[in-house]
Amino acid sequence: MADSVMGNKKRFTRLIQVWGIIFILGVAFTITAVDVIGSWQDLEVRSRQMRKEYISRQKDIIRQEVLRVVHMISSQRTQAEKFTREKIRHRVLEACIIARNLYFQNKDISTDSQIQKMIIEALRPIRFEQGSGYYFITRLDGLVIMNADRPQLEGLNYNSWENTEKIRIYRTILEIAKEKGEGFFEYSWFKPGFPHEQYKKISFFKVFKPYDWVIGTGLYWDDIENQLKGRLLSTISGIRFGKEGYIFINRFDGEALVSNGKVFSGHRKLWEVFDKHPERTRELFKKEYAAALKKNGDYIYYTHIKLTDPNKEAPKVSFIFGIPELKWLVGAGVYLDDVEKDIAAMQQELNRQIRNKLIIFALIAFAVAAFFLFLFNRLNMKLRDDIILFMRFFNRAARSSEPIDRSRVQFLELDHIARYANKMIADRKRAEDALRQSEAKFRDLVETSSDLIWEMAVPDLEITYIGPQVKKILGYAPEEVVGTSLDKYMTPEELKRISSIIADLTKTGESVKYMEQVLLHKDGHRVVVETSGVPFFDKKGKIVGYRGVARDITQRKQAEKELRKMQKLKSVGTLAGGIAHDFNNILTGIFGNLEIARFKLSPDHSAYPFLEKAGSALEKATNLTKQLLTFARGGDPVLEAVDLKELLKSCVRFNLTGSNIKANFNIQENLWNIRADKGQIDQVISNLVINAKHAMPEGGNLYVEAENIPDIHMDSLSHLSGDYVRMVIRDEGVGISARHIDRIFEPYFSTKQTGSGLGLATAHSIIVKHGGHISVASVPDEGTVFTVFLPAEKESVGHQGMSDSLSAVDDMRLFKARILIMDDDDIVSKVTSAMLKKCGCAYDLAVDGQEALEKYAAAMKDGGRFDAVIMDLTIPGGMGGREAAQRILEMDPMARLIVASGYSTDPIMANYQKYGFMGRLVKPFRFRDLEIVLSRVLKG
Repeated sequence: MADSVMGNKKRFTRLIQVWGIIFILGVAFTITAVDVIGSWQDLEVRSRQMRKEYISRQKDIIRQEVLRVVHMISSQRTQAEKFTREKIRHRVLEACIIARNLYFQNKDISTDSQIQKMIIEALRPIRFEQGSGYYFITRLDGLVIMNADRPQLEGLNYNSWENTEKIRIYRTILEIAKEKGEGFFEYSWFKPGFPHEQYKKISFFKVFKPYDWVIGTGLYWDDIENQLKGRLLSTISGIRFGKEGYIFINRFDGEALVSNGKVFSGHRKLWEVFDKHPERTRELFKKEYAAALKKNGDYIYYTHIKLTDPNKEAPKVSFIFGIPELKWLVGAGVYLDDVEKDIAAMQQELNRQIRNKLIIFALIAFAVAAFFLFLFNRLNMKLRDDIILFMRFFNRAARSSEPIDRSRVQFLELDHIARYANKMIADRKRAEDALRQSEAKFRDLVETSSDLIWEMAVPDLEITYIGPQVKKILGYAPEEVVGTSLDKYMTPEELKRISSIIADLTKTGESVKYMEQVLLHKDGHRVVVETSGVPFFDKKGKIVGYRGVARDITQRKQAEKELRKMQKLKSVGTLAGGIAHDFNNILTGIFGNLEIARFKLSPDHSAYPFLEKAGSALEKATNLTKQLLTFARGGDPVLEAVDLKELLKSCVRFNLTGSNIKANFNIQENLWNIRADKGQIDQVISNLVINAKHAMPEGGNLYVEAENIPDIHMDSLSHLSGDYVRMVIRDEGVGISARHIDRIFEPYFSTKQTGSGLGLATAHSIIVKHGGHISVASVPDEGTVFTVFLPAEKESVGHQGMSDSLSAVDDMRLFKARILIMDDDDIVSKVTSAMLKKCGCAYDLAVDGQEALEKYAAAMKDGGRFDAVIMDLTIPGGMGGREAAQRILEMDPMARLIVASGYSTDPIMANYQKYGFMGRLVKPFRFRDLEIVLSRVLKG
């Protein structure tokens, strides 16, 4: 089989030999062809140039000849007109001399009428210019004295004529005569022998003063021109130039006058004279006429019978120039084929030269081919050794990377090939090494990437490759997945959806971009992945599959779900906060009235226990509103003294209700209160207890500790200083791995399948806002410990007895303070005023900020300013506490202002001093709360 294949191959050296000869012959043929084509092109260029120059030269000649004839005609006409004027002037002067002689000879012996008659009789019979010339006499007043051609006009005055044209002529003649004494005038007049037709006439006249006569005569211009035309046509017919050049003249109406040296009568049309092809002659004349109408004349092109050969037509160009005064068109033409004889001679000479060159080139080509064969045979012997060397190299290259021994290569060109062949071997080794390294890197990337790399065939959705991450995401080993169909890892509904999407993308050739899929884990739970991929194609360009990456976004989707839930809760919280605000106003009224009733009764009174029970019930109602506010609260904490011990116990027990977890408390006696937002700290404790609860699904022990830390000094808490309370919550759960412990407080990070990943992040944020610190420590399978430090508040916030209240009241009566109450709620206003009255204070009421401003300003004007102003923060439809406080402080910088609100989440309640307030009352407030705040503000 190999021998058969080799038998069909050609020898390289033989191929070079054959192609060398072909190349030599081809070069010879090309050179010959280029030379021949160049010669023909040169001839063509020279021929075109000769034709162009010949035509241009001939056109210039005929134009010059025509313009010369036109100039001659114009000159002859000018001279004829000048001669005619001089002739008629001379005739008039002769007539005047005759009249003058008769006058002076007879003036003494004859009357004027006799002398006039003698002059008339002497001039009347005189004729000249073949009878067309005669004299006329007219008096300066318009009376016609003599008209030798039309004697019937004699004795008439031109003013009596009906012919206005005749009047104009005579009037013009007389005006010139009166003004200048003599002159020329051109006009149209009846010609002798032609009484019904007027002809152009030129006249000269002169005043004969003895009788105020105007004596004149004239000649008809057509008589002059006819004489001139005859002489001109005879002269022009004899003009010749070149071999066959002549001048021809035709009238504008087509009548022939001169052509080819012959003068015609002018009574036959051009196509009647040359009647062999009348229609062609008629068309030719149209061209001549069109050219004659142009101001500077024009050229026309046509074919015409040659003068030297009547049986042959040749191309011809003529120049035509029109003379409108004579209605003549003057032209001359030249034949354009005369140059072709010279061109034909050049072509014959070129053909002879080309034949000689072909013979020479053929002899040279054969000589070079023979010399080439001789040299190639010598070269072939040396080339064979190098080719054998290369053949041995390529046989080895398939099995090893041994290079060519370049020292054995004889030819420089083959040595270059050998060098590149050796480089190819070296590059192949480097490429193989790089490929192995690249494969190793890709394998490492695939195995260590958190994303799942995949490849899938379409349309059957068979998985052809899957990365090792599939074990972590779906619980399967890669070899379990490869070769299976995607339907194994989806519900039927999800498979239908994804199949439809893949089918649509396959039709359009688009990529898969961030497509979410729900896959089934090996243990049955659902995993949400985000998939991106690109199509790959077969040799025909058809999509046969997709490959790409998939990312597990199950936790992110759960976090998004929880976030949406929290946003809904936030909306509900806003509503809850509003409800709590209104409810606190109501509770303020109830609390205040109960306490006032208790003040009016002794403890022994039968109704006193019932009032005590009502107060306890209201405490529960107050706790309910505080829970609503805690639910609705956000932003900066509203700080107050909080009993952490009580808060820990109630919150832990509440969150462990219904579980198998036992709470173990170890709380220091006399534990300090903390300065905190009770609702937010409650949220922190709840999150930590819930996390511990999830970590111990089978139950266990939860250890809760709290102790005082005076003047804290810890390296890890260098940013803290002062007195703190430490709270520790420890569970016995599964713990947190070392690689997750540093991310435990990141938003959306969670190690559980449930939850939003926001609980610990929120707890961390709350503690930092309180100026505290939270940390975590964990040992897997042993448990987790959360440690929290919060600023301490050493002052007691417990309720004091009635005797303390009374002492405060006694203290308040010393002040006799005057208080302004601003609140839109009538119940709150009445209860607050009753409490102030109990304290011995005077008071005034305002329903909104505007009224409070007016009353405060009036009080200042009267010199009885208010000692303090209690202001509700929110007034629906009116000016609230914040704006009113700013306006009062502008009016009185020393004003003592107390803010009151049932919605303690407002930032003003948390940082009231920043807004100019000196105290704060959180609704519902009691009599004792009012005493303490008011006493502190008035004393401050």
